[in-house]
Amino acid sequence: LEDPNDVPLIQVLALRLLAGQNGAGGWGYPTCAAVPADHATWLKANLKAEPRAERDPKGPKIPAKLSPEVSAYANSIQKPNGAGADDNSNTQFAILGLWLARKHGVPVEVALDLVEKRFRATQDSQTGGWGYMGPPPNGGPAPGGMSSASMTCCGLLGLATGNARRLERKVRVDPVTPKGPASKDDPFFSTPAKNEKPAEKAPETRDPAALRALAGLGGALAQFVQNGGILNSSDRHGDRDYYLLWSIERVGVIYNVEKLGGIDWYAVGAEALVRAQGRDGSWPNVHYGSDVNTCFALLFLMKADLLRDLSNKFRNAKDN
Repeated sequence: LEDPNDVPLIQVLALRLLAGQNGAGGWGYPTCAAVPADHATWLKANLKAEPRAERDPKGPKIPAKLSPEVSAYANSIQKPNGAGADDNSNTQFAILGLWLARKHGVPVEVALDLVEKRFRATQDSQTGGWGYMGPPPNGGPAPGGMSSASMTCCGLLGLATGNARRLERKVRVDPVTPKGPASKDDPFFSTPAKNEKPAEKAPETRDPAALRALAGLGGALAQFVQNGGILNSSDRHGDRDYYLLWSIERVGVIYNVEKLGGIDWYAVGAEALVRAQGRDGSWPNVHYGSDVNTCFALLFLMKADLLRDLSNKFRNAKDN
């Protein structure tokens, strides 16, 4: 919401995420040690908004910097014990947070380099996708196991951040200022400009790894259609459920594609969601409650663009 008082808190949370990344470029459930009570008291008393940097009206926005209080606190953040097991599902949520935090002066480039290296090294050569587990923290091949559509979406997110940053360096795009329209009522939602039409056949990318993954994702979507487009409200995480639909929506928006494998992913997903909605307006789940499912369903139906400055790079460039 562009409240400057939020910036130091965003920075602290992002630094904690950075501390939780392991050598394989991933994250697991533990990120770093809990904040001691005396640290929490100090943070509440000392976190202050950084004065807005002066901006040249003819030039790009000047990136924010870590506030002195946050810089002083960063060294006290304790990493988790050991290298830490990870998975691609938790890793994608960390990527979302770090990509947004880079607009607020958090040094995330090294971490995002590790993320891209992780996904390029572990892509399934046959399916073009990824599985739940990433490579071992101490090196070696990724564990065996079939790739899944939801985890393939995680890998596509990791590849997108790498391609977008290379594009920034190539054309000297300002990484701080999101380009394109945005709803004044919802900072996470934006609609394409009138002259921006989603691609129907191929995304605006020439990355072979991303193209292989998108092709595999199209195959999974076709299987979903063959199964009647029926959503599973049990705990089959990432398999014909709401988490999978949100993952597909996120990829479709970021890569600016209207169809995957020749299938209109939004039409298929929206039909399934409307059919599955409960009478109370929510979407059920028998294990972890309906709140999570309802959030995933709404994000899909809104075509929520959580990383607007990332997706716009795929709309506006032909060679990323």
